[in-house]
Amino acid sequence: MKNKLSLLHIGLLLLFAKVSFAQELQHFYSKEFQDPHGYIDNMIYLDQDRILVWTYEDFECYLTVLDNDGSMIDSIHVYSFAPQDEFRIRNTTPEYFADGTIGFFLLTFTGDTAHMQRINIKEDLSLTYQDYFWESTDVALQESSPTNPINWLVNKDGSVLFTYLVEDSKEHPTDDKARLDALQLVKFNDKGVIMIDTVMFHDFDYFNNYPRYHLLPTPDSLGYRLILSGRPDLQFDIFDCYTLDANLNIVAVNQNIDQLSYPLLCGCNAFLRMNPYNGKTYSISSSDEIIPHPSGPEYTHTQDALMSVFDANNFEQLNYIWGITTPTYTTGGYEKSIDFDDEGGVYMVTGMDQNYFFSTSLYFVYLDEDLNKHCELYLRPDYGFEYCYTGGICVGPNGDVLIRCNHVTSNSFDYKQCIFRIPSSAFDGIEEAHDAGLAVATAYPNPGKDVLNIRTALQNARVEVYDPNGRLMHSQIIMENTTNINTEAWPVGMYIWEVTVNDKEAETGKWIKEH
Repeated sequence: MKNKLSLLHIGLLLLFAKVSFAQELQHFYSKEFQDPHGYIDNMIYLDQDRILVWTYEDFECYLTVLDNDGSMIDSIHVYSFAPQDEFRIRNTTPEYFADGTIGFFLLTFTGDTAHMQRINIKEDLSLTYQDYFWESTDVALQESSPTNPINWLVNKDGSVLFTYLVEDSKEHPTDDKARLDALQLVKFNDKGVIMIDTVMFHDFDYFNNYPRYHLLPTPDSLGYRLILSGRPDLQFDIFDCYTLDANLNIVAVNQNIDQLSYPLLCGCNAFLRMNPYNGKTYSISSSDEIIPHPSGPEYTHTQDALMSVFDANNFEQLNYIWGITTPTYTTGGYEKSIDFDDEGGVYMVTGMDQNYFFSTSLYFVYLDEDLNKHCELYLRPDYGFEYCYTGGICVGPNGDVLIRCNHVTSNSFDYKQCIFRIPSSAFDGIEEAHDAGLAVATAYPNPGKDVLNIRTALQNARVEVYDPNGRLMHSQIIMENTTNINTEAWPVGMYIWEVTVNDKEAETGKWIKEH
């Protein structure tokens, strides 16, 4: 025990230099914005050596190309808009479409009349503008909402499905909801000419702050899937999947795709994406989990990261799995929180923990197509700064992962937008994860009171907890992702936890028990 105590004290002195986290995530790109509304939005790989980044500042939109070191190669101004038009312009960020092109869409208004335009991005970063032969005065826009109730999907034949909500005068009894009459679907050919214009799904329920529907391609990239919350009379949100063919005929309906009792699996804060390598659809969201307390009664952890997979043919839920369990708000399914590698591997990321309205830590998981975890990685920065996950990951051709965050100082709301790179080697093992600035185990809540949770996806692992004098307080084999340790009888103070794999130290940290 004396040797162990000595090692522990030495380890405590070196702890944050070794693991948490003088070794930081690999900085790739950052930008400080003078405009408080400025931000980095999407990022995609143009090829193995170039990354396209989409930014906003002072009501101007730019495209910037970076090399593999994060240095700027080129930049181009895309468009401007006036402050009063901030909620009158609806756009998507650049992405690869199923037809192989890169581009995005703009929805603008002249008075109450909406117009649509597609902007294609060429290899040399030049832009081509395609006006669509369509206009409408019934597009429902809510200026109080930052979320756009509008979706586009480009199929591999170049046709475009545009969906938007049509507003109704009826309202719900509660202040936070408004009943919208219908979901409008308009299909264009590759020349921007209307092929089909139809109103579907009447009495559609829409939550002001988030869209309550998701538009996805079918695995053949010719049909469509709409995930809708269409039964507002029920106590919880029940989501149904409507599969449409290329002519917008409903060919299948799968009701209650959430085969769980948790109402938010595919709900207002979920992000869903189809994996082009196997046709399955993956979701990340947040929900509640009832966890048995080690000493008796149950307690609830709210807003846990929850991941699910749906099959390609019938959109039936095949499996689900929990991510980080935390008693504070996670960022759930921020947009663009899922990406895939060339072999169909699944990458998901979300924030965990909260300080004010920021998520102060990152949770990252790499899974196979059946949601078996290859590894979980965590970032809990030192006090003095936080990484606020703001949505968006991008997997490169070599397996490196780009992740978009805010770098926030602890004493103010000043921040700069950052892109960090997680090297592919971080998924290979414990030391590689440490070298990348990430942890393979985490303790929460920290500080805590009556329960210490140790979370890790490591196999053949054991957790031990010591008091500052080196006395062993707890020891057990880790059987599940989360190990709950009852600390009610422990004195207030600092403790040292250690996770070992095959009798070798994998991760260590300190945990503080409060009154």
